[in-house]
Amino acid sequence: MMEALKVNSFGKADKPLLIDDGMIQYNGKTIKIDQIIGIRYWISSIEFYKFTIGRKFCIGFKTQSDQLDITFRSWFGVGNDYFYGISSKIIDEIWNPVNEQVLNREAEALSKGGVVRFGNCHLSRVGVILVRGGKKEQLQTIGWEDLIYEKKYDRLVIGSKSDHSLFMNLYYEDSWNIEVLMGLLDWITKENGLEVLHS
Repeated sequence: MMEALKVNSFGKADKPLLIDDGMIQYNGKTIKIDQIIGIRYWISSIEFYKFTIGRKFCIGFKTQSDQLDITFRSWFGVGNDYFYGISSKIIDEIWNPVNEQVLNREAEALSKGGVVRFGNCHLSRVGVILVRGGKKEQLQTIGWEDLIYEKKYDRLVIGSKSDHSLFMNLYYEDSWNIEVLMGLLDWITKENGLEVLHS
């Protein structure tokens, strides 16, 4: 994919994006696709006082040493179709292979008894560990049988069936690899992942 991108409603299509031969080039940066360890995508409102005046579309890729962000802004709905369309095109081009690459790596680490970290949410063989901040770090564990999770418009909510005070919101804007986390949770709770973890 090679395309000149328009980054806001009233700008020109003059930002070249190249996704080809195992790499992404954009805005003076180049990263290798096989080195990507983090991905994220979200859409948020741009507000002025209490009025929505636009939308912000963000796609991010992270390696051990670098980060590449593609950001679009639409104002007053002008260009929304373009930004939804170009975001979908980029995601179709790269999201699935990268998501699968990161998911497989994390599933393998988990299967070998490791702990996989997604911000303040960690996965282990025993369940989901929620890390609470403050001066003294608190760890709260939700066992796999007690786990509930729900994908919302702007976040993933993880909680306990038996204790409703035990939950965590992971916002797409602030957290890397939420899609990977959802894939792992589906694999463990809905497919045969739990059997693999306990074997």
